Amino acid sequence: EAQKRMHPSQKKHKKKSGKGPATYENHALTFAEEMVKKLKEQLHQTKVDADKRVEKVKQENSAAISKLQSEREADAQEVVRLKMVIDALHETNSQMETALVLQTEQTQTLQATVEKLQAQIENTIPVWTESKECTSCSCQFSFSTRQHHCRKCGLAFCDGCSSKRLPLMGRSGKVRSKRVCNSCCNNVTGSDICG
Repeated sequence: EAQKRMHPSQKKHKKKSGKGPATYENHALTFAEEMVKKLKEQLHQTKVDADKRVEKVKQENSAAISKLQSEREADAQEVVRLKMVIDALHETNSQMETALVLQTEQTQTLQATVEKLQAQIENTIPVWTESKECTSCSCQFSFSTRQHHCRKCGLAFCDGCSSKRLPLMGRSGKVRSKRVCNSCCNNVTGSDICG
């Protein structure tokens, strides 16, 4: 009961005085062991966390490497495809150049042919000769006896001496049935075509 009645500061003093220096060493040792244990646990947890982070980074790196390899393979395939497209375009371009050269040659040939035909047309269309009388029957032209020109020889004839028609080419290059004199109609090969 006397101990119960002691002041708290006296109790502390009594405890301290009762245990001595060995007790402090025990407490310090226990504290140090607990600290070492906690540090070991923390170190272990840190190692576990670090291992997890390393594994996660490895997985992420592996996924990134796989993705990059896939993209690289896709890029390589695209390069091959584009090379094929370029080769095809070069071939098409070469064919078009060849076709263009051929077409140019054909155009030049056609142009030369057209110019030649135009020259022939100009040469075949006669200059009309004016006269006061029919070249064939010598009748005088008047208000009632009109002057007509043969579209083949260009001479002047009366209606009776130039009533035949032949298919002739005009300045436009079109072939039409035109008035000709009897003489030109008879001189044409196949005179039965005269109308």
